[in-house]
Amino acid sequence: MNWDLTLAILFYVLVVIIFIKGRKNVETQGKVFFLYRTKLGLKLMNKIAGINPFTLKLIGLLGVLVGFAGMVVILT
Repeated sequence: MNWDLTLAILFYVLVVIIFIKGRKNVETQGKVFFLYRTKLGLKLMNKIAGINPFTLKLIGLLGVLVGFAGMVVILT
């Protein structure tokens, strides 16, 4: 049995079910991309951001620097 094909079909069936079930939250952009709008995780993000904004900005800056360093490593 071809498990790759079976899992791919199962994945796309689940995507279609989620798309149909929550179609009021689905937004199309450029006739190619679909965005599924949800409020999942917003409370947690606001709680983390409110603890110490400086630390969050520092983590964001470090993430950007690591991203650029990764691009340089890939190009060399």
